This record gives sequence, structure tokens and C-alpha cells, in this order.
Amino acid sequence: MKKSMMSLLLMLLFTQTSWAAPVKLSTASQTAQKFLQQFGKRLKGTNAVYAPRMNAQGADTTTPYYVFNSQDGKGFVIVSGDDRTSEILGYSTTSSFDINNLSSNIRSFMDGMAKEISMLDKYQVKKSTKAPAKNEARVPLQPLLPTMWNQDSPYNDMCPADPYSSSNENLVTGCVATAMAQAMYKFKWPNEVAATISPYKCNVHENISRYGENKYKTISVDGVAAGSKIDWANIEATYNAGTSAEKNKAVAELMAYVGRSVKMEYDRALNGGSAATNYSIAPALNKYFNYNASCILREDYSLADFETRIYNEIAAERPVIVCGQSTGGGHCFVLDGYDGKGFFHVNWGWGGSSNGYFKVAILNPESISGIGASSTTDGYGMGQSAIIGLSPNTTGEAISKILQPEIKSVSKWGNSITYGLSNFNSELVSVETGLGKIEDNGSVTPISDLSTISVESGYLRRKTVQITGLKTEGVYKVTPIQRPSGSTERWFYDPYVYVTVTISSAGQTAEMRFNNYGDFSKLRASNFHVTSSGVVGKMNNVNVNVKNTAEHEVHTTVYLIYESTNASGKTTKQVHSQAPVTVPAKGSIEVPMGFYADKIGEHNVSLCVTEDYQNYQTLGSGKVNVVSAPTAAEKLAFTYTIDGANGNNVYGNKLSGSVKITNNGTAAFADNLRLARVNSGDQNDQAFGTSKDVSLNPGESTTIDFDFEDCAYGRHVLVVTYISGSKLSIKSGSYKYTTLKKGVIVYNGDGSRQGFEPTATLKIPAEAAAVDLRGIAFTSVEGNSNPNTLYYVDADKASATGLPAQNVIVDGKATKVVLIDGNDFYCPTTFTADQISYTRKFDKASDGKTNYESLYMPFTPTSITDGTKELKWQTADGVTNDFFLMQYAGSNADNLNFMYANDTFNGNIPYLMAVPQALVGKDITFSANNVKIQDNATRFCSVDNYHFIFSGVSHKKNLVENEYALSADAKSFELKPAATVDAFRAYFIGHDGINKLNILINGDFATGINSIDNNAAEIKTVYDLQGRRLPAEAATKKGVYIINGKKVVVK
Repeated sequence: MKKSMMSLLLMLLFTQTSWAAPVKLSTASQTAQKFLQQFGKRLKGTNAVYAPRMNAQGADTTTPYYVFNSQDGKGFVIVSGDDRTSEILGYSTTSSFDINNLSSNIRSFMDGMAKEISMLDKYQVKKSTKAPAKNEARVPLQPLLPTMWNQDSPYNDMCPADPYSSSNENLVTGCVATAMAQAMYKFKWPNEVAATISPYKCNVHENISRYGENKYKTISVDGVAAGSKIDWANIEATYNAGTSAEKNKAVAELMAYVGRSVKMEYDRALNGGSAATNYSIAPALNKYFNYNASCILREDYSLADFETRIYNEIAAERPVIVCGQSTGGGHCFVLDGYDGKGFFHVNWGWGGSSNGYFKVAILNPESISGIGASSTTDGYGMGQSAIIGLSPNTTGEAISKILQPEIKSVSKWGNSITYGLSNFNSELVSVETGLGKIEDNGSVTPISDLSTISVESGYLRRKTVQITGLKTEGVYKVTPIQRPSGSTERWFYDPYVYVTVTISSAGQTAEMRFNNYGDFSKLRASNFHVTSSGVVGKMNNVNVNVKNTAEHEVHTTVYLIYESTNASGKTTKQVHSQAPVTVPAKGSIEVPMGFYADKIGEHNVSLCVTEDYQNYQTLGSGKVNVVSAPTAAEKLAFTYTIDGANGNNVYGNKLSGSVKITNNGTAAFADNLRLARVNSGDQNDQAFGTSKDVSLNPGESTTIDFDFEDCAYGRHVLVVTYISGSKLSIKSGSYKYTTLKKGVIVYNGDGSRQGFEPTATLKIPAEAAAVDLRGIAFTSVEGNSNPNTLYYVDADKASATGLPAQNVIVDGKATKVVLIDGNDFYCPTTFTADQISYTRKFDKASDGKTNYESLYMPFTPTSITDGTKELKWQTADGVTNDFFLMQYAGSNADNLNFMYANDTFNGNIPYLMAVPQALVGKDITFSANNVKIQDNATRFCSVDNYHFIFSGVSHKKNLVENEYALSADAKSFELKPAATVDAFRAYFIGHDGINKLNILINGDFATGINSIDNNAAEIKTVYDLQGRRLPAEAATKKGVYIINGKKVVVK
């Protein structure tokens, strides 16, 4: 959609930019390889499959990020092009990346990353070596949504008809409807529409991309009767051509109901699709579908608080609907998982395309959730919003309608706070409101006079309230409080929106402090500098220095206004680009902006801000110079390198490698080139691979990697393509023929893959951790010395000579898997094991405070023995058991806190483990039955706390920069980039400048959240963190609540 919504992601015109701290392609490829290895994947070559061009001239083109595909064609990783952000910005373990086949949502996301990284240049802050503040650990969370829904048929089968279509097509559902419907599928609630949805009218445009045209037709959209059934029994998680008409109808009805509930402005896909505002989502869920839900704005929170809110929602099994705005238009999608490394899982709502793990924000002050992170800004600048608290209202009571608070200003002398209350509901809301003090138990106490205020739908009202109830010395959190007018129920408040108030010993207000992140009054712009060639008739880039004189960071959206004078001397001013900025306190940034040059000469430009999109406040002005465009000729040479090639043959169904492109012409060359594969025996078997924006001066070269998976065996041709006008064309001389033959596929412990010609006797390489022998003829196997090697074979080869008695997988199932410590383990394809075990010795005795070892296993054990008896671990002080097991709880400065593991030993996350003298030197075996062993590409292995990542490995790993190994005395994790971590161990990924991270066993690490189990004593009142009253049985479900006046986490 291209209509007004709040923004998760940032904007970018892929324009030219210069950098102060660029990451070279060679460094980025090493980073990508290191990252992919943990999923058992390998990078092909050193060339990025996509790297947006940021400087049109020369071979030293710099980029905001690089995208690398994995060698198996089922994954990609996005590496930052600036060393002051998190190194890894996003990744997928299930699909490859192709810039020419991206949905608008993921393309917008990529555009936003490029623009925001561009803002880092010339920051007047250095990388922080300061230890981070206290933060709790976050465990991985599997994606909540199994759905892979889209916006076309069958989902739009009951949407209004396209009035311009000659083939009876319907208008698309809209990303808001798809996101809402997917989130609702999680709960399969309600069974019927709760209230009547009124009919309405909307305009459908013929083609808004045609300059100067605004042709449209007004259509009528039918309403929905209260009580209309939702056929959850026939709604499927995925749809295909074979899905029944009844199931197609069921999901189409749901989409129609949801779309109408938000008054979807239905439109054609070529116009950006159907649109609805983010503010309509929560009210529609409340009124028409009886869901608890509320809307929050990113601008009201720090990055840490915003991420924490999202994480807590997902941890409570509530998907989060996120809306955003970019230059490509507005989009809505769902965050529903977390990988334990700082990345949230995004369901884009495009049939599963591009679903993967991404950073909520890539600018991250003092955060070290990613390697090489630095003191930059926090969060996204453009109005991002999220729908939280999404859960069925099963109380039988009406959902309380409340307003969204935000602090506007404070007055120490007046002892008052001015705050705004925004009405995101669909009707007028009246509340009793005032100020309250947040108590330690999570409740609030009024500390001001109270009054009633009414706010119309879509409006904001401001209110200034004086504090009257704080007289005792101390530091307090004061927040706006509210409850429905005439109610005596509990006060509602936002625990993240508050003012810190300090009261002196004399009972006077000594200080009032809050961060107004959107206050742009202290921003100034200067030093306008064209960093591209400044060519007429093209989009060019100009860098602008923006300085913040405030004591707090500021994020807002800035606009570049370009002045042009025509032949008659008339001057016009137009907005040519916009960008979100976050400027650190007392700092400055270099912001890249774009302008389209209409004629040669000098032009005035200015950087502005606006609150109403009509009146612009100038932050500063400058001049840019525009020159004529050069002419160019083309003469390219192509040289292919094919992985594993034996002449023109390759063994296996994978065709990967790279093509080197050299400019042998006399002029500079610039174009987008894309590789394609065609099956010589079947012209319909075609696949487009990677593409790249190429810019080469005469004599310069670049490479494009390619990686085609699951190819048909036989002869294939590779060609380099480009767009000429509106047609796809092939570059002369770019043909390369290769024949694929069946072969043996060998996987090393790090996931690297090789193909070999099959022979009657297969000799397994020493470094192999898994081999795929399916579909080939052989009579015997000579195994290697690794007892953990997995053998994937066909059923008729399961008894072949030389195959071991265990670790053999047939049709996705293994009878027995035995894993021995100290040897690499790698799982390329998910399977189920009837029995699985892992055996290990511990060499040092522990009293529970020392001599710990790290431990990571790819399954959850249900039995732990020493050969003679079942072993249990200690779960609390004073409770004596057989050994000690500690889970990562979080960090405080340079201290890592580990606490007793709870009653469940979870696989796929790392621990610290120690044994008493009685178990030293004994074989300890961890085992389980009927276990699903997840492939390395999708298996979790880490726990993080926003600052440090505790990551497990199942193969021997050489540590690199910013990685920490357990010290010899087991009292800390030390920065050792050359150290080796053995298989089934763990290490930390940490923060630049900290050499040692101390281990605290059950140390002082107050979380502020109590813990109860599901059998807690009498439960009188239950509220969620937004202050909504819940039924008592809610306390039996996982989540964070306020129960009997105390904040608790239910596990």
C-alpha cells in the first residue's frame, strides 16, 4: 500500500552516498561466511548477490549493506556496509535473495536499511567501550504463525471487483487485512463477527503512476452483518492450487470481514494495493472481533523499551502487528518470533516469500547485540507503530477503551507535567485522568487532582497537571493515568511512558526529567555537500550535517527542498527526498539526501521538518552544483568459475559459482546485471538468480555469484541478462554451458558442502559430518573416524556394507543416533530419531560455584545418567542434587549472570554445567526418544540479552573478533579471537573494548519481575501490562501479568 501509515522501516532512494567508515566487500564476505556457518551453510565466493550502488563513479563504490546468498540456495544474510552498526542486519535460512523478485514489503525494508545506515557517516561519536547497563536474557522463540498467506486469490476472492479489469479480477486484500487475519489465525477467534460492519464507498484509481492523471471510479463496499460466521475449521495455514473451494471460500470470507472492519480503501495492485490506517487496526479488533489490542508508537519509547515490549508480547504468545512507512509506501506485517541473537521473525504476508529474521532497528546506541556495534542512534525515526496485547477477550465483559499517552513537556517550577492523550479508537472516549506514581509492585497511586477529558476519534488532547502528592525525599516515576469515565476499576497506564521526578529532603521538586525523542527544535543543518556526480536528469545525493544541541537524542523526519528557476525567472520549491534521522544528544550526523537535478547550474536546497506537511521549518540551507551527463560505450568480457566442476561436468543438483565481468571498453559502464539459468533440454525450466548494480571504469572488474539449487540433471546454460527499455536482453558473450550429474554430497561440520562422482565403494572424507547418498548407486561404504557422521540413504541401501549401526537416516527417520563429545555434528535435513544420545565426561569437580563447562545439545534430553542411575540437577540453594546446571539470565556492566536452570532442560540453547567429585571422569549420557532433530539452518542455538549473545555450536569453531571463550579457571569469558571452541560447547559474542566478562553464579541480578508457577496460591485479580483486567484463569498461561498487585511472570 502507498497510503499514510506509521513506519517500522526507513526510506531510501537507492542513491549515491559516500562513507566515513565503510566495510569492504572482502570483509563483509568473511562476516557473512562466519554468520552462515552457524546454520551449517556456506557462502559461495566473495561477491555479494546484491549491493546497492552509492557512488556512480569508480570501482571503489561503497554500499550501505551487502547481501550474500548461501551456497545451498536456501538462505541469505545481509551484512552492514558500515562498521558502526550491527554487522548482521537480517537473514533467512529458508529462501534465497533476489532483488528483482522481492515483494514491496521486503523491498521497502531493504530500502529503509540502506537509508538508515547512510545516516551514520561522520557521526561525532566514537565506538563505545563502555560496559552496557543491566539487561535480562531473552531466549529464542519459535515463530507463532504457521500461515503463509498473500493478498491475491484465494484470499481476495470476496474482495470488491476491479472496475477496470477485463478479466473479472478482484482488488487485493491489502497488507493490513492480511496481517490482521494471520494474527487472528493464531487464536482461531472469534467464531462470528461481534458487531455489524457498515457499508461504505471508496475510490479505485486506474493507474496512479501515469503522471498528471487522477482517473478513478467510486465503488460500494458491502457491510458485514453481526453474527456472520468465521469458518475456522476450513481455514488452512497454507493454500495451493489443489486446495478445495470450501477452504478457499473460508479464508476469503475472513479477509473480506477484516478488510471491511478497517474500512479498507480497496485499490489495484499496480497502484500499491489496498490501504488502511494503522490506527484502525486495534479498534476494529476490539469492536468487531472481540480482541484485546492496543496501538503504541515507536516515537514514545527508547529502542530497548520498544524491543522489550515486542519480545514480551511474543513470549506471551501474542503476535505483534507492525505498521510502517517508507518511500515505497506503507506496509503492515507481523513479528512473531525471536532467534536469541537480536533478530525478530517477520512474516511479511506475501505467501511466505522473504520471511526471515530481521533487526527491529539497525541503529543502536550502546547496544552490542550485534558484533561491531557502536554508539550510534537508537531506533527508527519515521512513525513506527505496533499493535500489542492481541488476545481473545474471553472475560465476557466489554473491552475498556483507553487513550494512548505521551509526555509533551515538564515544568519544575510549576511542578507540573503536560501530556497528550491520543484516541486511536473508532469513537469518542471519555476518561478520568491525572498523574500517578508507579509503585514497585507495578500498580500506580494517584498523586494529583483528577479530572474528566473527552477525546474524539483520531484526535489528541493535551493536559497540564500539577503534582500534589509527592512530599517524601526520593526518586519517583510519574506517569499519566486513566480509566473510563465513571469507572472505579484499576488505573490504566503505560509503564514505559513516565517522568523521573526527584524530591529533595525539604519535600521540594529538585528535578524533572524525561526524553522527548521527537523534539526537533534543537536541530540545525549545515554543510550541504554533493557526494555523487551531480548529473542533470538523474537522482543525485547530497550529504547534510545535522547537529543536535539538546541533552537527549532526537529522532524525526527531515525533508530536502530543491529550488528551481524556469526561463521566465519563476522559482519553485519541491520536496525531493525525505529521511528519518536520529541524532544523539550533543552530537551530529551526516544525513544523505537525494535530489533530482532538472538543469545544469547552481541550485538552492534546504533541509526542513514539518508537523502538518504544509508548513516546513527550515533547519538550514545550502547550494548544489549540477553538471551535464557524460556519454558512455560498452564492451564487456565474461569469465565463469563453476564450483566443483570437472571440465564441463558438476556432480549434484546444485549449480553455483561466479562470473567475472570486466569492462574492456573506453568509457565507464553502469547497469543492473542479472544471472539466469536455462535447462537446455527444457526451455520452460528457467530460473533467474542473483542480480547486481554494476559500476565499472575502463579496465575494472567485478563478479556476480550464482547459486541454483534443485536443478534437473542434464545440460544447463548460464547467461547474464539486463533490461533494455522494457525488455529482458542477454549480454553478448555471456553464455556458459554446464552438465549436472548425480553424485555424493558431503557436508563438513561447519556446513560447507562438496559434490563427488559416485563409485561402487564410497570412501567418506575424514572431515565429513554428514553425507547424502540418496539417489546414487553404490555397494559399500568406508566410513570415516567421526562417530557422529550422519548417513542419508535410500531404503534399499540401508543395509549396505560398511554403514554403521546407528546415525543412518531413511525417509526422514533414524532408528538410533549416537553422539560422542569432541566430534563434529551437522544435520543438513531435519529428521526424527527413535533414540538419540550424547555422551560426555567432566574432568573437574565443582562445589556449584567454580569449574563450570559450557554445554550445548541439538535436542532436549529426557534422561541423564552416569551408567548406574538417573541424575538430577540442582534447581535452588539448599536443594541438593547430582550436578549443577546454570542458564544465562542476563548481564550487568561486564558481569554475566547465570542462575539455576528451571525444571526443564531445553535443547538448542546453551548452558553452564558442573559436576561434584563423584561424577568426575564418568561418562554422562543425555538421551531422549522420538525426537525431531532440526536441521542446522533453522535450529536455534543462542540466548541473548540485547547486549551479549550466548551461542552454542555442534562443531569445532575458531573464534573471531568480538567472540569470547570460557577461561581456563571458568571464572569468566575472555576475548580470544584465535581460540577454538569444541563441539557441543558455547561461547559469547560481545562488545568492542571489553576484554573479559565475569561469570556470576546466582549473583545479584534483581529483575523487578517475580516468578510464579501455575499452581500459585489464591489469585484474586489479574491484569496485563497495559492495565486491562483479565480472567483469573489467565494466570495459568505463560506471560507477564500483574497478579494480586504484583508483577509476575508465569512460566
